[in-house]
Amino acid sequence: RGDERIIERAEMTAARLIQRLGEPFLIRGHVVGIGASVGVAVDSARSAGLEDMLKRADTMLYKVKSSGKNNFMFWTENGAGTGSRVQ
Repeated sequence: RGDERIIERAEMTAARLIQRLGEPFLIRGHVVGIGASVGVAVDSARSAGLEDMLKRADTMLYKVKSSGKNNFMFWTENGAGTGSRVQ
């Protein structure tokens, strides 16, 4: 149950980040919009080192970017990437 909670909170944080960054803002009188893609790695067993976790998160980031951007994707212990699109 603890793993599910961690993933749930990470998912909520990633979705909120993508949503907030997607809101238009003004720079010198011009409306500007940006998007964001997020890769997340979760290792509840704490068996991987920091470098491995960063590589896994980076891999998920590139998968998100290749699948349409403005989304997030997780790496979990079973290696499966799952994501949810933010509308």
